Amino acid sequence: MENAEFWSDFRARSDELAGLMDADSVNEAFEAIDNMLSTHNLPFCFDITMGEECPLLIFSPEGDRREAMKIDELLRNAPHCGSWRFFGRRQKKHLDDAAAIVQELYYRDPRLMTYGLRKSGSGWLLTMQVPSASDMASEVAQGMVNTFLWHAVGEGAVMDNGIIGRVVLSDTASSENTLNAEGAVARMDEIERQRIAGGA
Repeated sequence: MENAEFWSDFRARSDELAGLMDADSVNEAFEAIDNMLSTHNLPFCFDITMGEECPLLIFSPEGDRREAMKIDELLRNAPHCGSWRFFGRRQKKHLDDAAAIVQELYYRDPRLMTYGLRKSGSGWLLTMQVPSASDMASEVAQGMVNTFLWHAVGEGAVMDNGIIGRVVLSDTASSENTLNAEGAVARMDEIERQRIAGGA
């Protein structure tokens, strides 16, 4: 019931919210959507941004599969709304754009890090090597590598391929961490292409 009521409210204000996005009043639009979600007891993480043709409302399960199922259910009830597009996972971005997001949140440039990628169980482990002087708290480090993955590779691809990120604080060159950011993303993009081809 909450899903249908939320979308009813959203549709009623969709043109107004799109107008706010066009006018670069992103914070006002974000607050309005956040209030609607709270009103209908739908406490999902989300982003809004301008796409090429219309604004985008992008929900994120933050890597949590149970939250992902709830978001998928929400989007199954989404209206056909020409002034907006809806997504249930953070979308893949150009590496420079993903790096800019990481820098804004964590003050570090992931393009300067080295990476390792190897099979781990049924999924993959990405290691991001960060200088030890960074002295990051574990939860901050995990947030940084997750943010890099979700934006540089795409949250859906990360979850569907079982890619887990881990930060290694070290100044010593490692035989496992030999990829630059571009190479690491290219490897993960190839893993996603193979997954899709295998399911075709």
